[in-house]
Amino acid sequence: MEVFGKLEINFPFLQALKLPPFSRFIKDFIAGKAKADGKIIIGENVSSVIQQKRLPLKRTDPGMFTLPIEIGDVKIKHAMCNLGASINVLPFSIYKKLMGVRLVEMKVVIQLADRSCINPVGVLENVIVKVHDFLYPADFHVIKMSESNSAKSSRVLLGRPFLRMAKTLIDVC
Repeated sequence: MEVFGKLEINFPFLQALKLPPFSRFIKDFIAGKAKADGKIIIGENVSSVIQQKRLPLKRTDPGMFTLPIEIGDVKIKHAMCNLGASINVLPFSIYKKLMGVRLVEMKVVIQLADRSCINPVGVLENVIVKVHDFLYPADFHVIKMSESNSAKSSRVLLGRPFLRMAKTLIDVC
């Protein structure tokens, strides 16, 4: 405060009239004309002004997205990608179409989002998954499930392990 005691501010009167109250208070405080416990009235709600400038627009959840993939000779148009899934899932019907892959038996219980539990048939390890021109190794838990009737729905689920392996960047704008 000793430094500010020697500070002199020369400001034209007409410009001082144009200053917002807060700026005027700061200048008066620095010049020693206002006390620190003084109150000023500001024309707008300051927190709402700050929030409008800093917060991004709120967007809705885009949900799951799909990728066209190939596993061996089997083409899957819509493999679901889900950041919430901690495993990759392949239906037993697609496993039967694959040639030259060996199913490893594992005693694992998978708890689904609805809290029900299922036992996978086994795990396919180091299966090569082709996404466009890129090849990635992936492990899939093979599960017996009913077939879907929807053309856009696939029961292949690519979870965080695959998305991490593929170094996926997701832009939700």
